[in-house]
Amino acid sequence: MRGVIRGVPGRPLVEDEQDAVAALVRRLRAQTWLVGGRDDELIEAVHRHAAAVRALLEAVGCALTVEPDLVRVHVPVEPVALMPV
Repeated sequence: MRGVIRGVPGRPLVEDEQDAVAALVRRLRAQTWLVGGRDDELIEAVHRHAAAVRALLEAVGCALTVEPDLVRVHVPVEPVALMPV
């Protein structure tokens, strides 16, 4: 995680920003919904680092939805094996 994480094309994030993005991604993997009024500070942080957060989540197979009052991580569901008949 200490490598260069790109937030804005052509501008690498500094180490403090990398730590912030890593913390956001860890939080979003544990709490996949952020709702306005309850998680305003986290939503604001995701907006600030949206490109880097999205890139890291995509690297682990997740998708990110960012709206003004909602942030959601879409975690892929593992296919369920067919039940024997």
